Parts: sequence; structure tokens; C-alpha cells
Amino acid sequence: MADPVLTVAELLRPTFTHIAGGIDSDPVVRRSDRADAQVNGSLALAKVLGKTPREVAQMVLDAANLSDVCSATEIAGPGFINITFANEFLAREIAAAAADSRLGVRNAPTSKKVVIDYSAPNVAKEMHVGHLRSTVIGDALVRMLEFVGHSVVRENHIGDWGTPFGMLIEHLIDLGETEAANELSVGDLDSFYRQARTKFDSNDEFKESVLVREWCCYKVATKKRCACGSCSLQKARDISTGCIKHLGCCLPQMT
Repeated sequence: MADPVLTVAELLRPTFTHIAGGIDSDPVVRRSDRADAQVNGSLALAKVLGKTPREVAQMVLDAANLSDVCSATEIAGPGFINITFANEFLAREIAAAAADSRLGVRNAPTSKKVVIDYSAPNVAKEMHVGHLRSTVIGDALVRMLEFVGHSVVRENHIGDWGTPFGMLIEHLIDLGETEAANELSVGDLDSFYRQARTKFDSNDEFKESVLVREWCCYKVATKKRCACGSCSLQKARDISTGCIKHLGCCLPQMT
């Protein structure tokens, strides 16, 4: 067993169930800062039996055989049972875990479907170490969950890429090829994106151009045509190179 707390819980469950008159009862074993483990189930069981928690705790210790597991037990507070593990028990647990191909890690009682959301970067901005960190953490969680039997869905949402790329393209065209090349040559992609974002939020004409370009980039990517049938894929490509008004009144009909 990889977790001695779980081992004690399994040993004590039949005792608690017997004292409860055959009703399945959880001993509620937890780690403790006052001992190696603490048994808290006496408090709930005392209400069922009409006894004090300390009386129930003593009944548990009198009925349970913990000599192979514990070197010391103590009833503390209102009725907690503090447990100190025996060195021999811990040595057996460690040896068993070392010999196990799974190192004693148990499968989850119930297999569930779990969705892990990765870094979800804005693909129009420069990536940084934060994206790597969350991706590594996410992948570690995936491996842990799969190891104990869960079905995991990996999700790395890219989101709305059309508007960000439309902003970058429009901003590049506004600056001109030479000026844009100078700005981008220093490698500060984030500043370039922030400039485009500020212009998008404050300039309605720029925003309209971006949205038209976004629409046409989508049409190019999905190889779709206008509803009227007269606007070709080449026209969409023309828009993506700067001819914003080429489609005219056909834009609202695009499907």
C-alpha cells in the first residue's frame, strides 16, 4: 500500500461498521500534525449511538487490532484517536511499494472524464515562459490522472485568431512595409500588437477594416464563397492584400 493512512482506514472500517450495528461507517482517517494520523469517525458515530465521542473511541480501540500497524494510540480532545505508525509497518509498506510496478499507487475508485485546459495562447502575440510553465503543469496533471485510470481530454484553446491577425495586418499596412519591417526587426512583437490593439479600440475606421479583413481571412481559410455566388475566392484574397472595398455590398451576404 502506498499510503499508510488508507491502510489504517481499511483496517478500521470493519470495526466502525460492527460498532454501528452493521451500517457501513467511515472511520475518517486523516493525516495529523499531532501524530502520524488521526481517526475522526468517532464523533459522527457517537451521534448515532447516543454516546460520547470518547466512549466510542475507546470502543474502537478495544475492538480493533492495530498492533501490527501502530506503536502508540491515544484518545485526544473530544474523541479523536491519534495514531503513531510502527517503524516495522512503515518498512513493510515501503518495501511493498518499491517492488510494485506502480510503486503502490492505486487506481481511482471511479474512472471519470477530466478536461485539462492548457496555456491557450493568443497566437498573434509573442509567447513567453508563462505559456511553457502552464503547459508543463497541465501535462503533469494529465499523466497523473491517466495513471490512476481517468480519461483525460487535453484542451489548448486558440480562440478567435481572426481579429488579432486582422489587427496586425491592418497595422502593418498603415505603417508601410519599410516602417513595419524596422519595428518588427527588433523582435518586440508585443509592442507591435499593443499598438494595433490600441488603434482597434479607438479608431472606428481601422476597426471596420480589421473586421472586413477578418471575415475574408476566414473565407480564404474555409474556401467559402459569397451567398450571391459572384464573389470569387480571388476577391477575398484581394481584400487580404489591401483592397478593402472590393466586395462592396456582398459582404453582408457572405455565409
